[in-house]
Amino acid sequence: MRNLDAAVLAGLSKDEIGIAILGSFEFLSG
Repeated sequence: MRNLDAAVLAGLSKDEIGIAILGSFEFLSG
């Protein structure tokens, strides 16, 4: 599973990952 996750993350830019993480936190915090 880690190899799959690494491949997925490698396909994303750091900005896209950051936006996804921030979006998740904002969604969870309401």
